[in-house]
Amino acid sequence: MEKLQELSLWAAVRLARTPADDDRGQSMIEYGLMAALLAIVAVSALALVGQKLPDLRPAANNLHS
Repeated sequence: MEKLQELSLWAAVRLARTPADDDRGQSMIEYGLMAALLAIVAVSALALVGQKLPDLRPAANNLHS
């Protein structure tokens, strides 16, 4: 019976906590947003570099001649 009371008290305290007391979810969202931003930057940079590569090939061929 004492275990049941302890469990009930623990559950009541856990439910009474405000969301501001637990910021783990907020941190995960922030990390997710940073990862998404990094992915957008990486894809954009690769797209820009990919467009420039055909322009560099004739210049590289001239270096070997």
